[in-house]
Amino acid sequence: MKKFLKFLLIVVVVIAVVCVFDMYFNGGKLRAALKLGDAVSDDPTNGGTLHFHDYGAWETIKQAACEQDGIEERYCGCGEKQSRTIAAVGHSYGEWRTLQESTCTETGIEERSCACGLKETQSKATLPHTFGEWREISKATCTEQGVQERECVCGEKETASTKGTNHTYGQWMTAKPATCTQNGEKVRSCACGAKETAVIEKTNHTEGYRSVIKEATCVENGQARIPCAKCGEVLRTEIIPAKGHDYRSSTVTATCSEPGGVKHTCSRCADTYYEETTAPTGAHDLAITGICRKCSGDFSVDMTTRVSAPIASSRYGFSYYTPNNSFFCFSWQAENISNKTIKYCTVELEFYNAVGDVIATFTCKITGPFNMNKEMSIVITTGDWAVFPGNGAAGDTAEIEISYMRIEYMDGTVECGTYGYGTTERNDDLDYIDFHF
Repeated sequence: MKKFLKFLLIVVVVIAVVCVFDMYFNGGKLRAALKLGDAVSDDPTNGGTLHFHDYGAWETIKQAACEQDGIEERYCGCGEKQSRTIAAVGHSYGEWRTLQESTCTETGIEERSCACGLKETQSKATLPHTFGEWREISKATCTEQGVQERECVCGEKETASTKGTNHTYGQWMTAKPATCTQNGEKVRSCACGAKETAVIEKTNHTEGYRSVIKEATCVENGQARIPCAKCGEVLRTEIIPAKGHDYRSSTVTATCSEPGGVKHTCSRCADTYYEETTAPTGAHDLAITGICRKCSGDFSVDMTTRVSAPIASSRYGFSYYTPNNSFFCFSWQAENISNKTIKYCTVELEFYNAVGDVIATFTCKITGPFNMNKEMSIVITTGDWAVFPGNGAAGDTAEIEISYMRIEYMDGTVECGTYGYGTTERNDDLDYIDFHF
């Protein structure tokens, strides 16, 4: 073992000496050889000393082709050869050239060539369609989209939807009128039948004119209401205060039934009271018309409710006969329907000419008694018209009417008023029944 270690130590020393020698005498070939990784071997021609290969430039032995590798070599002065592969260069194609043009329905073909003669082809993308103008197939409506179409020169067609139109509404129509308290509704329609509704805002109440429903009097309150001018609903009521009496004073003379003195009469309600009164003058003095001759009060009654109409079945019901100016006959007959016994009945006859003017009057008094339903009658016959007022003017008479009547009853009461039955002249002495009211 010691011998081996001694030998190893000798070898290391020798190598170190050789390196130093190479450094100074061989221009650093050892360093270069180590750096380049060149093989180092014993050269027999050099007496078995250590030799580092010193190769020359690489030389191409076989040129690399498109798909085949090439070869290059180099040599050391000692004849040692080193070789390596040159990678294939790959194909070098030229420009693409079109063999078949593309269309909008078919792909085209293009080709390019390498210097080695190899060719490569590929497809060319189809061209986009060249469409014409859009034409309408179906028109869009407010409920459906329309359809439009365009066509390429190759015959290919493309369709697309067109946007639907908006609804075309007509005028708003009131479906439900708005009131003061509730909203209304309005609606409008499109030709397609679509409808659109909207709210009509309620109008709210509008105060109308004050309406008096009960007038205030002198002693009682009245009432008024304020309605809505649009719907009539009563919005509120108001009390109208009583007015109080508005007395006006006057001095009056006593009448048949009213006292005299200072009379205080309310101008609004006619309430009356007297001061410094004098007693009424007494009973009324009634004229045949029913007007009191003293107080001018109208106390007339409808005398047809006291005395019946002329009796139509009687020959003397109500007629007059004047065959000439030397003879006159007048008759009237009726019944007592007053429910009291009549003591006296006074009638006033009025004679009318053909144009309706009163040309004479005549008063006739009948003496009773006439009980209830008892007939009473007047028959006047004379050969001289002069007995009547007008001195014969009655010869021009076209109508006679009992205009007024005055009845004195057995109980002392008196009633007066209008009777109003009349008759026209009859020249046929067989028919005296001709009266009217």
